[in-house]
Amino acid sequence: MPRSRRAAAILGGLCTLTTAAVCASCSDSTGQSSDAPSVRPARAAVTQVPQPLKTAIGGMQRAPNFSFDATVVASHSTTRLIGQFEAPDREHLVLTTSRGSSNELLFIGSKTYVRNAGGTWQDALGGVTGSSNPLAAFAALAGARCRATPLQDGSPGTRYACTLTAGSAKTIVRGSATNGPILCSVTVNAATISDLSLRGKGFDVMIAYANVGTTPPVPQPD
Repeated sequence: MPRSRRAAAILGGLCTLTTAAVCASCSDSTGQSSDAPSVRPARAAVTQVPQPLKTAIGGMQRAPNFSFDATVVASHSTTRLIGQFEAPDREHLVLTTSRGSSNELLFIGSKTYVRNAGGTWQDALGGVTGSSNPLAAFAALAGARCRATPLQDGSPGTRYACTLTAGSAKTIVRGSATNGPILCSVTVNAATISDLSLRGKGFDVMIAYANVGTTPPVPQPD
């Protein structure tokens, strides 16, 4: 299976960008984590989701649209995913692997389209189905245990170091070898989530969100 699809599966579980073929199971991960810094929260300071983070989660769930730029490190491969979400069920996604291959996908409800070599959108056949619901990741965050941590670089906002429960972890990374909690870091700025990082068994995911409420419409298939 192409590594871009394996990486898409991890983000697919995270953002429910799932398809049977493009976003396949990531159960074949090596079980080794990348060298990204740990976001493990201190035990004594961990609490239920703080109110500012709850407010930001709700803001993202109600947002009419947003853009995201994600990096997925898994199975010794790195994949970048750049996309735009438009409520309730539209998504445009470009995947680029560290080896230089690229795929462009379009999700409209339960249908998946792939841009072919000629530049036109092709209905993905052969059993491929899809869904577009990256809001599911924010719902999973609502059950996390978190603590506020200072931003060292002076950037605006508040960062939260969180631990998702094992149940939430399996919901986010469906079909993976994850058997325990997932560590994550969330930055809240102006009542929205500006970035989210997760670490689990065999993968690291880093997502930056932008243009909340001002992202252009998702393109229509030709």
